[in-house]
Amino acid sequence: FQKAISLQPNNARNLFIDGMALAEEGWDAERDRNMQSAAAFYNAAVASYQRALALEPKNAEGQMNLGKAWLRLRQPQHAIASLREAIRINDRYVAARNELATALAASGDLAAAQIEFRNVLAIDPNDETAGRGLALIQQLQERAKP
Repeated sequence: FQKAISLQPNNARNLFIDGMALAEEGWDAERDRNMQSAAAFYNAAVASYQRALALEPKNAEGQMNLGKAWLRLRQPQHAIASLREAIRINDRYVAARNELATALAASGDLAAAQIEFRNVLAIDPNDETAGRGLALIQQLQERAKP
């Protein structure tokens, strides 16, 4: 993809594809427990997504993927901003809403995460990710009670 990007540096599609490939490399490195390499790949993915979104800011999938990369970098506040933008662009984007709920939970805002998972279930009552996430948050809240 780097050659395609060097030939067409202002091609948002190529930059999005590059970001996805870099994020996949980050996931592979993370799975191999090579956290330093994973972080480098995720940071490169963030940069690629940001360049693509500068060219195509209303790309909801790109915003979601940027949010996912921020989340992998343990930067939930950045993830939340990107994921909220994806939802602003497409308010029925279930995958972005699930990722937002995850980012909210990672930031410690379990109440907001619970609301977001419920928003997903209002759109798709059969969404398994939201159902599992909601159940997990409810378990965490039960454990936290005195």
